[in-house]
Amino acid sequence: MQVYISVFIPFLLLPFIGIGQTHAIITDNTQLVNLDSSFFVVKGNVLVKNNSAIKNNGNIYLTNNWTNNSGTGALTTNSYGKVSFNGLSQSIDGSSPTSFYRLKLENDTKTALQNFEIKDSLELNNTILETNDNQISLSNPNTNALTWSNSFISTSNIEGYFIRSTNSTATYPFPVGNSDLENQMRVIELTPNSSDSSVFGVGLSTTSPSNEIGISAAGSSAPYPIENKAIDIKTINTSFYHKIHQFSGNTEANSKIYFQQSDDHDEITYRSVANWNSNDNEWQNNDFIISPVDSIITSYNIPTAVAISNNTLTNTDDIYALTGINLIFPNSFTPNNDGYNDVFEIEYLSEEYPENEITIYNRWGEIVFKASPYLNNWDGTSSSKGLKLMGNTLPEDTYFYTLTLDKNSPPIKKYIELILD
Repeated sequence: MQVYISVFIPFLLLPFIGIGQTHAIITDNTQLVNLDSSFFVVKGNVLVKNNSAIKNNGNIYLTNNWTNNSGTGALTTNSYGKVSFNGLSQSIDGSSPTSFYRLKLENDTKTALQNFEIKDSLELNNTILETNDNQISLSNPNTNALTWSNSFISTSNIEGYFIRSTNSTATYPFPVGNSDLENQMRVIELTPNSSDSSVFGVGLSTTSPSNEIGISAAGSSAPYPIENKAIDIKTINTSFYHKIHQFSGNTEANSKIYFQQSDDHDEITYRSVANWNSNDNEWQNNDFIISPVDSIITSYNIPTAVAISNNTLTNTDDIYALTGINLIFPNSFTPNNDGYNDVFEIEYLSEEYPENEITIYNRWGEIVFKASPYLNNWDGTSSSKGLKLMGNTLPEDTYFYTLTLDKNSPPIKKYIELILD
């Protein structure tokens, strides 16, 4: 068995703390290196080989690269110390994923050339962490297990994800970003619906969905052509898209996607978020609400807009992009003259399709309302002369409608709930 700790120079020896410097740490052939309660500055590389391991209950301060070829997690399961990367353009590599306990990344860019796990805490300080096509996992479900400052995680490849474990209904931030974007960060927040243990992963890609190559964690095969979209979608953002995937657990989560209003392109205002549906092979509106960000969120690089999900997200498909929505269709309205939701309103209909035509039917197929164009003014009364048994007011029920946007579009068929309260 061999262990190489090159040029170890002790600076100070205390009863419980060792402070020293070494040019490299190289372990081989089942060797165990014990760094209890020690602070080591490693000027060269760390290389762990052939079933060897490091027991680290101190702080390994590394200015070069980390390679794990041990066949194990490199650090023993009873290691509770920190590994700090403080050099320039450092990498985490090897044939085996490393299992860090505490990981601190400072300065410049750190590159993941292999999957790795952080059990307790991840500190990002003035650092870009590039995942490439790898998965970086933070296992501690405490929301404070992740801290960052002037930094973000770049998951540019489709297989790359930043993964967090959850066990509460608190909000878990995922500080993803990319240097190619203005203001760089496009943070996602996930809020689980229960405190059951789950694992969620997020990624950000600056490739146009139409040009993407590969398969996402949910099994969605790229490319995701932007021309394949539901009729209510006007355009798909080609500058970037997100991956949001539930790797394990039964609880679902609501999402907030933070972005910049300057992300709007070609006079298209993003009004929702679309989800790529693998079964239908098209983009479909996921009913996000776009709102301005009123407060200054410095840690998110001051985003100006946020897309908030109405629906919980599942792991069926995991590709999401900002969308210029043609129309927003409600599921219900309440014509009770309280000044709120009193009419059946299809947002943006008049602005986008002034030549539209609508026909509304009851459950027996009788026409209760028809208009060309529809001006968002149906208040739940019947305009049909044959339906006057109860006067103009229609009963609470589900009504069906066909909407033709213009002479070149096929009819859209949907339903609307009329609720009287």
